[in-house]
Amino acid sequence: MKKIIVVVILSGLAVSALSAAKNVQPGAKPDDTATMSKKDKNAWVDELVKKLRSTDLWVRVEAIKKLGELEDPKAVPSLRQALNDESVDINVEALRALKKIGDVDSLKLLQRGTILYDMQSLRFYALDGAMHINPDKTKQFLLNNLKSDDKNIRNHATECIGHMVTLTNKVDKESVAELVTSLKSEKEKNQQEKIVETLNAITGANLPSAEPKEWDEWWDKNNKTMPEVAKPKEVSTDKTPAESTPEEKTKLEEKKKAEEKFDEFKDKTILAKKDDDKDKAYFAGRSEEGKKLTMAAFADNDTRPLKLVEDALNWLHRHQEKEGFWSYNGYGKHCPPNQGDDINTIKDEYDVAVTGLAVLSFLGAGHTHMPGQKAGLQPGGKYKPTVERGLKWLLSIQRADGSFDNPMRKGQKTNMFEQAMATLAISEAYGMTGDASLKDPAQRAVSFISKSKNPGKGWRYTPNCGDNDTSLVGWQVFAVKSAKVSGLNTERDDFADASQWLDDMTDMETAQVGYNKKASGSTTITSIGIICRMLLGWRSDSPLLQKGADLVIADASFMGNPQNFYHIYQTALAMFQMGGRHWTEWNRQMTDFLAGTAVGEGCEHGSWPATDEKWSKSRVYTTALGALSLEVYYRYLPFAR
Repeated sequence: MKKIIVVVILSGLAVSALSAAKNVQPGAKPDDTATMSKKDKNAWVDELVKKLRSTDLWVRVEAIKKLGELEDPKAVPSLRQALNDESVDINVEALRALKKIGDVDSLKLLQRGTILYDMQSLRFYALDGAMHINPDKTKQFLLNNLKSDDKNIRNHATECIGHMVTLTNKVDKESVAELVTSLKSEKEKNQQEKIVETLNAITGANLPSAEPKEWDEWWDKNNKTMPEVAKPKEVSTDKTPAESTPEEKTKLEEKKKAEEKFDEFKDKTILAKKDDDKDKAYFAGRSEEGKKLTMAAFADNDTRPLKLVEDALNWLHRHQEKEGFWSYNGYGKHCPPNQGDDINTIKDEYDVAVTGLAVLSFLGAGHTHMPGQKAGLQPGGKYKPTVERGLKWLLSIQRADGSFDNPMRKGQKTNMFEQAMATLAISEAYGMTGDASLKDPAQRAVSFISKSKNPGKGWRYTPNCGDNDTSLVGWQVFAVKSAKVSGLNTERDDFADASQWLDDMTDMETAQVGYNKKASGSTTITSIGIICRMLLGWRSDSPLLQKGADLVIADASFMGNPQNFYHIYQTALAMFQMGGRHWTEWNRQMTDFLAGTAVGEGCEHGSWPATDEKWSKSRVYTTALGALSLEVYYRYLPFAR
């Protein structure tokens, strides 16, 4: 369990109350709260509850996490109220906190959440909490709702019965029998398919048919011999402390201390924020102190990533056009004669996309177009003009409706890949600095994304085209989420629809995510599914995400020919949030590969070659994605761990 950090610099009541507490010291752990006086604990809870009124989304999120760690019933009314918040992150953390507290009076509320929430992540964590409080009553609640007149409720009840098996690792024969029975009376095709998918996942029968007769026969034959344990528990391959060498024990202890220091920094920085602070808490890791602490906690003090990022930013800085953009296929003119680039192999025009990615790589390292002293960000410095020119160019090509007009492209001007990348850049620049001149352009950009969605579904290359794919959906989720945490207005339906798209594309048994057909995608698409689900409320404790991460880690083809920087970027985001063994293995693969392939001399020093790249043979593209991948330690907080 994570530490609870009592932040003595907080304002108001808690400052005097907590600083006077005799038994509470900075660094107190949840296990130590029993020694706190009731008065001191009440004061801490009161101060955290006050933080739930913050205008900064991530201050509210962290406050709810701390309330859950305190496990104080006094927080229950505030946590219940947080379930009505329009932010999925607030909802999820409130559900997880209610589970930790184990409030019996919240059982019915959690049970209703299993069938009424608009996103599967919320339904899963409502179920987790309800099962923790009373598994028998929760099971009966779900079985009763298989008979509901509302097809959505029947669908959600079926889904949660499947999750119930995952959470308990037991096959409940009564639930299987009720599902087989419900299949007989079900008229809705989608619900029939859901029942069959759930039955197959629970029983391993692998019957593709939705014919009730086949399932009746299968159940009659197998119900007496079907094992009660769903699957054998996986045995961890990690060494226990007793099995570790003295050197390994020392390293583990150092890592633990580094993570604790980062937690202290995070709590101090975020929970001390005030509403008039212009920079948003979500980007706290990008400060110089944040980078130092995150590299110690999550990179084992490996110095290569910071050096590689700085070299990459230097190359991008030297190859920026005077107008402020980065040329997708014309950057070679900035190189001395005979030291040109691989531009002859490049045919497409994506100047908006690579400009968005380049600006994001500077922002990810803490460089903005203006001072950000409150967040400890770089006060301008040598890259201030670079970021400023990039942002100005993006603003110069933005239409009144919020879309971005690629001046180099003929025909259809707005590409939703480019829209997302440009929106991300402007939204994050606004979130990091609070620059009022960026608020309206960023708001119009994210609103255009929302208006461009196919009703009830997602996005593809062009606005409102009636088609969708997971890669495009992923980029829009990234953009809308960054806008949300930056304080802009977003539509809840955009998150709910993206969540439903991922549900439709994911094989719940194998965890493989499809591109535009269920389970049809590469491991890159599965990585996109993982990080998107986390942005949509799932956390790394999800068995589904863990299974998906296993698929991704087993695939090292991104290092071959062709190389795949798109895979590197998406997987870095996903595995960092997964943490644990998935992150450890990925971080080693990624860092070794990027350190071994970066150019170390000449005009191309700091960049990554694009001649062997799978999707986009532009050195600006590979270099920006390489830098962003190596910024993963501090670019976003480890919110899903």
